Amino acid sequence: MAAAGFEPGYGHLSTTAEWDEYEWCWTGALTGWALTEARDDDRAAALELARTHRRQWLKGYRGQLGFLTVVLHDLR
Repeated sequence: MAAAGFEPGYGHLSTTAEWDEYEWCWTGALTGWALTEARDDDRAAALELARTHRRQWLKGYRGQLGFLTVVLHDLR
């Protein structure tokens, strides 16, 4: 990273539980909006998007993909 002008100062690798929480919130919020607030013409598309994403996550990349947060200091 130093070659790119940055030095890491802190990092956090999310746990599986944190990643699951993020995914459930993402799909759950979209599902909730679709069922309670979406116009009729948006509801089906929003529910399909939430279902597709949830399926891809649970039957696909869950456990394969994580999330890393790094605080970088500018060396310049």
